[in-house]
Amino acid sequence: MLALDKEFESLESKVQILSAENLKLRAEVNPLKQEIQRLKDKIEKDESSAHDLDEVATKLLMAIANSDGRMPKGATGRHFGLSQAQTDYYFDLLYERGYIFPTASSTRAQDILYRAEPEGRKYLGARAVEISEAGT
Repeated sequence: MLALDKEFESLESKVQILSAENLKLRAEVNPLKQEIQRLKDKIEKDESSAHDLDEVATKLLMAIANSDGRMPKGATGRHFGLSQAQTDYYFDLLYERGYIFPTASSTRAQDILYRAEPEGRKYLGARAVEISEAGT
């Protein structure tokens, strides 16, 4: 019986030691969890702002979305007062992000027609308030 009492006391002592270690580790983990959440929030914010288009690209995307696939690249750029290089840049940007897609090809790159893709309409829809406020 004495041996069992000693073993029981030993186990109780180990439980107390482990409980103290557990509390210490929890105290160390909580600030780390908060830091991880802060960094995740920062990354999410940075990623969302990295996907934002500037005003010209947004206006081009809106024009393309409203054209029902009948928006020639060159005419669109000229309508917004863009050079050919600027037009190419913005159309490449919108295409690479999956916001627009050519609907018909042409022998001249400037005559290719474009339409808005679901991702482009989604982008515009998510920023509808910002866009309408900027237009007023």
